[in-house]
Amino acid sequence: MYFGHFDWKQIVFASVVSLSLAILSWKYVETPLRRTTFLRQRRRLFSSAFALSGAAIAVSLLIIGSNGCDWRFPDNISLLQDDAEWAGYEYVSGFDNDHQFRRSALASLGVDKIVRGKRLDFVVWGDSFGMALCDIINTVASDHGLHGKAIVRSSFLPIPNVCVIPSHEPRKYRRDVRQRYNTMEFLSKARPRNLILVAAWSWYADTPNISLVDTRSNSETGSASETINRNLRNLNSFCMNRGITLWIVKEVPLTGESHPATTLVRYVAGRTSSLSNQRRTKADHDDKTTLVEEIFDVLKEEHVRFIDPAPLLFDDNQMTINYMEGRSVYRDKSHLTRWGGQCVRPVFEEMFDEILRQSPANTNLIKGH
Repeated sequence: MYFGHFDWKQIVFASVVSLSLAILSWKYVETPLRRTTFLRQRRRLFSSAFALSGAAIAVSLLIIGSNGCDWRFPDNISLLQDDAEWAGYEYVSGFDNDHQFRRSALASLGVDKIVRGKRLDFVVWGDSFGMALCDIINTVASDHGLHGKAIVRSSFLPIPNVCVIPSHEPRKYRRDVRQRYNTMEFLSKARPRNLILVAAWSWYADTPNISLVDTRSNSETGSASETINRNLRNLNSFCMNRGITLWIVKEVPLTGESHPATTLVRYVAGRTSSLSNQRRTKADHDDKTTLVEEIFDVLKEEHVRFIDPAPLLFDDNQMTINYMEGRSVYRDKSHLTRWGGQCVRPVFEEMFDEILRQSPANTNLIKGH
């Protein structure tokens, strides 16, 4: 997974070792047993077999316990392997067979302070971009003493009344409608003080291999960007009527390297002699997000709050940053690693500072002064 395929030198080496072990096994194990001049007694035979089995088990446990004899590699290889792992699965919302969920079944974010009858400080609703950023959101929310829940799944566009149908999976419609309906029902009952939307917005607005269906009319109505605009404004009205502040996290820019985290692991482990570092420009990102930025400009006038991690992911030459301080920022072209989440931490610090100032305790304190 991390080191790719063997080159011809490694194939030759593995073949020579395998052949050598086969010869030694034939000469010192198989041949003596066939001649019955070695280990004639049954007790001795079984004792030797158990001893060899015990030795094999001990060696196996040693290899497993040392994480594949990781002392062969630099000290930071385990950390780099962690960066290469997908960081969002632990936050995926668990819908049951009826595509429903309960508040207790949702992944918790921030501090664990469930007070009966008290509103959640925030809820994160998003797709795989939200999954990847939940780790840093969880960390910063904990530092601020805030408690929230995550409703995140792959391709789960955080907008009501819109069903995302990939061209290769048309049967997804019924499931997506049910899950979206239950999400809105949960938000209506829980009334979190803040709703944070995280998504690859431009992917839904301008991708030919998916369809956005407005479920209120059960048909495609207008362009994808018009559908997103209309239903984001509806969601904002929904939130304002329930005292919920709506936040939108703008998307992480795409980079040019397909798997930066895995590439870095292979490079540090000596499995490749060069570190590929293909990148993309800020102009590429601006061009890709033109349609959604037009939508966001309208929403800004309707008191929707925005945070943008993109500026922190470009260097002085306005190129995406794949690696920082010896670690990978991106896991793949579009999703950040846990370390990448730390790189955009300042924008989430600002968001939660504002959320904390809006909390009832702080509001009462301000009024008291």
